[in-house]
Formats: sequence, C-alpha cells, structure tokens
Amino acid sequence: MRIDKSHQSWLFLSIAILLIAGGWYWYDVTRGHDALNGPSGGSATGLIYGVLGTSFMLFAGLLGARKKVRTWRIGRAEFWMRGHLWLGTLALPMIWLHAGFRHGGLLTSILTWLTYIIVVSGIIGALFQHLIPNAMTRSVPDETIFEQIPQVLRHLAVEADDVAAICGPENGQDIETWRKARTSALRTRSTRALMTEERRDQLAAALATAPADGSAPLKEFYLRQVKPFVIGESDQPPLNDPTRASTLFAKQKVLLPQPLHETLDDLERICDEVRQLHAQRRMHHWLHGWLFIHVPLSMALLVLTIAHVIVSLRYW
Repeated sequence: MRIDKSHQSWLFLSIAILLIAGGWYWYDVTRGHDALNGPSGGSATGLIYGVLGTSFMLFAGLLGARKKVRTWRIGRAEFWMRGHLWLGTLALPMIWLHAGFRHGGLLTSILTWLTYIIVVSGIIGALFQHLIPNAMTRSVPDETIFEQIPQVLRHLAVEADDVAAICGPENGQDIETWRKARTSALRTRSTRALMTEERRDQLAAALATAPADGSAPLKEFYLRQVKPFVIGESDQPPLNDPTRASTLFAKQKVLLPQPLHETLDDLERICDEVRQLHAQRRMHHWLHGWLFIHVPLSMALLVLTIAHVIVSLRYW
C-alpha cells in the first residue's frame, strides 16, 4: 500500500479527531469534572476515550477478517487498508487519553505496551510497503514470482553448469564418456525448461569441441567463484556486489581468448540474475516479515482488551 494523495482525507480526519480529543482532554483537566486529578479509565471522559480507542482497534482488526472472507463486499479493500493504518494509529493516543497517560495495573500495562509495539510495527510495515516496491523495481528489473524463486535459481545453476561445460570435465573423466553424458543431460527438458531449443543447440555445439583452447583460467574461475555463488554455497562478496562483480569479470576477460568472451558474458548474466533473485527474496522478507510480530500481537491485544472491558464493567 503506497502512502500518496489518496490518504489525504484520512490524514485530515485523523488530525481533526486528535485535535478534538486533545482539546476535550485539556478542557476536562483544566476546567471540567476531572480538573482535580485528571481523567481516569473509570471516569465518564475516560470511558468515552476507551470506547473510541477500542472501536479503532476493532476496526483495524476487521481488516484481517475481510481478507479471509473475500466474498464480503463491505467497502473497497483500499478503504479498509487506509482505515486500518490511520485509525489503528489513532488508537494509541485514544488509549493514552483513556488512562490519563498512566499505565495502571498489570493488565493495563500489558495492554499499553502491546499497543506501543503494534502501532510502531504497523508504522514500520507501512513505510516498508511504501518504499520497498520502488527499491525492488530499481534493483530487481528481472523480478519474478516470489514462490518461483527457488525453481528459477535451480534452472540458473543448471544453465551455468552447461555454459561452463565448454571448459571440459571437472574431475578428469574420460572426455568422450563425459561429452555423451552431458549432451544427453542437456536434452533433458525437465531440468532445463527455461532454455529455448536454439539455446540448447548452441550449448550442445560447444560441448562437441570442449574443452576449448585457453579455457583453463575460465574453468578455475567458475569452480572457485561462480559455481559456489550460483548454487547458493556462498552469498558473500565479490559476486553479490554488482560493482565488484563487474570488475572481477572484466579482469577475467583479459585472461581469456576472444572466443571465450561470450561464455564469460553468459556467466556474468547468470550471476546478475541470481543476485537479483537473492535481493528480491531479501526485500520480500523485509516487506512481509514485520507481520510475524504485528499480527499475533494484534490478536493478543484484541483478546486482552475484551478481558479488560469485562473486568472493568464487573468492578465499575
């Protein structure tokens, strides 16, 4: 959810509610019935603030129910999201005014601190949802569906291995036996579904002449740097940093004959795609990870708030 001009009405409404509530509180403290000790949770003013704060919490909590029951047509999703953000945030000052800026006993202290954590985590989550999609668009131009990232990474690892096969076998295997096995594996569509038929033909042609002349430095570079990065054994510099990776590949190009430059470019492209997928996965975790704090604590707050109301009515 982006925070843009569509939030203006909610912003003005929230400011108006806060000013009215704050003005009323100031009047009640200085000239009203609670001028001596200030309002408390059990006073008429405190109860009104408590009802408002609890109502805002319940409205914010209904967003989760609306998401689960998609057949509900009560308002647009954008309305509920904006209301969740602004009214959920307003719940905190309402609770402060309800309690006269005091935490009170054990249960009310727990409720207040839960409210702090939930509101802060919600604000952080809103900032993440506003900023991260733009950052992802800039740094991950080849963004893919999040659930498919592991599968795409496996395909890229297989493609990198096929590209590097121009350097010959890794373990001293008989060249003809190795070539037949690699050519057969190259035609296995299940592990190379993202390759076009033309691409498979190109790699098969390269296998027919492997190992290429002057490919020893490329083979060493692939086994030492590229392969561990592509298969996920190492996500440390230099290949996870685009600037350092570009410099490293440029240095390798100087060591290789001209016919192998295209192969090196293919490996650089694959590393770039792997790096983007890792960045997308990290951003996705930042974008959604805060919910693991926000949602369970919100549910706990609603349950404890109901308990607080029941206990308060019992002894009122």
